[in-house]
Amino acid sequence: MTVEPLISCGHCDACRRGYGHVCRSLKLLGIHENGGYAEYTKASVAKLVHVPDLLSDELAALSEPFAVGCHVVARSELRPGDTALVIGAGPIGIIVALSAQHAGAGRVVITDLNPCRLALAESLGIEPLRPSDGDALAEILRVSDGNGFDVVYEASASRGGILMSTQAARIHGTIVPLSLAGTPTEFGVGSVSFKELRLIGSRVYTMEHFRLGVAMLAEIAAARDLRPLVSDILPLGEAQRAIDMMMHGENNGKILIRTR
Repeated sequence: MTVEPLISCGHCDACRRGYGHVCRSLKLLGIHENGGYAEYTKASVAKLVHVPDLLSDELAALSEPFAVGCHVVARSELRPGDTALVIGAGPIGIIVALSAQHAGAGRVVITDLNPCRLALAESLGIEPLRPSDGDALAEILRVSDGNGFDVVYEASASRGGILMSTQAARIHGTIVPLSLAGTPTEFGVGSVSFKELRLIGSRVYTMEHFRLGVAMLAEIAAARDLRPLVSDILPLGEAQRAIDMMMHGENNGKILIRTR
């Protein structure tokens, strides 16, 4: 079993309307409430989700980010045959790309300035886009015949990626910003209007998408080797090192912590 970790108040306007995942006072088990890096923790039975037997413990630990991927793609309303671009090949970006493929996208391309992360994405069956001379937008337009992509997922949290997203989307395309950028970034709202783009927010996941994300993880894992997505497994005593690695972008895939 795995646990859907969202803790909603159940009383605010969002919760009353059935959007508990964007509760006004949303908390997460292991972040705002005790339970992270623990050998044992307490969770509501209603939050338990069955994990298929074929998934190893290491892959089952990816249930939460795959729930994110499932929710993101659902929010984008990606249609079978659509083209999709993911800006940023970190763990979430790669998982969103895999989720878009699973949802029936006709073509999924991922770009990043980190060649190691692009190599990981390519090894998992995702088409990489390697910027020539650092000009990612020129490559994006070249491979899309100058039109851009139907759906652009911005997962880099970089100023350049955020600003590029409107130019990388085709007319009447959709942009889904995934990152919570630490500092404000100016954004070309005029491009959204001129191209009649849709700008869609996405935050964590619903319980339904958590269950569907686990099922999607199992289906993808049955078809291809997802073990490279787990790039590091560290003991509890090295939890701070894991955080530092993530802060400095030293990990290519997900870092897992063993509690025993």
